[in-house]
Amino acid sequence: MRKLMTIEAVFPIAGRGILAAPPLPFGSGRTATDGRAEIRRPDGTTRRAELHIETEHVNHRGRSEHPRWHRVCRLCGIGPSEVPVGSEVWCTDGIAADLLDHDGA
Repeated sequence: MRKLMTIEAVFPIAGRGILAAPPLPFGSGRTATDGRAEIRRPDGTTRRAELHIETEHVNHRGRSEHPRWHRVCRLCGIGPSEVPVGSEVWCTDGIAADLLDHDGA
């Protein structure tokens, strides 16, 4: 298992689970994938969730200096109250490497 991100905020999306912030960086790997995640909460407890990484369009209401497309982490099978700020999202080494390693190796 490898750490994918530390959650700064979560946003419920009706019928689609929760969106975890911040967005993931775009690298040389895949822009979308599915898998399983382990949520490691600040109190030391863990939860499992479905992990969906996808590219989403974000409307920044006229602020053109911000990118319009983000690679986001969506979690299903878990509610927003179960993922407090500071929780870490962990996934398989293969998924993390594919998403985070930017050297193309």
